[in-house]
Amino acid sequence: LMTADALFAPAETVAVADAVGRVLASPTVSCPPAVPVLVGGEMVDESAVRVFAYYGYDTLRVVKE
Repeated sequence: LMTADALFAPAETVAVADAVGRVLASPTVSCPPAVPVLVGGEMVDESAVRVFAYYGYDTLRVVKE
């Protein structure tokens, strides 16, 4: 999905660990000029989950399946 498509697609909030293999709906950054781990439209993988966990994220908004 393109970033805009993911941003406006129906989405749900799931636990970070449950987001593996799902498409991120919106970027997660604490505040500008932070660099997001992933941007909307990218697939969440195990590597991203480890980074999200490191920074204390418990949930992510992902595109509904």
